[in-house]
Amino acid sequence: ERGLAGLGAVAPRLGRGMPGRAMLARSFNATTRARVEMGLAQIDRHAVLVTDRLHGHILATLLGKPHVVIDNSYGKVGNFIEAWGTDNVTLCAADFTEAHAMAQDLATGSAVASA
Repeated sequence: ERGLAGLGAVAPRLGRGMPGRAMLARSFNATTRARVEMGLAQIDRHAVLVTDRLHGHILATLLGKPHVVIDNSYGKVGNFIEAWGTDNVTLCAADFTEAHAMAQDLATGSAVASA
């Protein structure tokens, strides 16, 4: 009871000096934008991407970057591809060994992904 009574006096001061909702949104948006730009730059540095991450696949697809996708342990990437299909820059592999070979073929131009 004593602690709750004290809270009444402290609660009005909690908001003072703290950034408002708009400021938090701007900060969050700037951080998000920086992270996406960093991810895009990482993907763009390489001729071919190998990934088992859904967002890696999505970003590579949006960039038109040739890539090899391996489904993850719980089927998230595979379910996405099954629902939305692939394009002419995406190959699907069963494991990292197969993905590595496919990526080398894509890099040398001896493999072509088909939609």
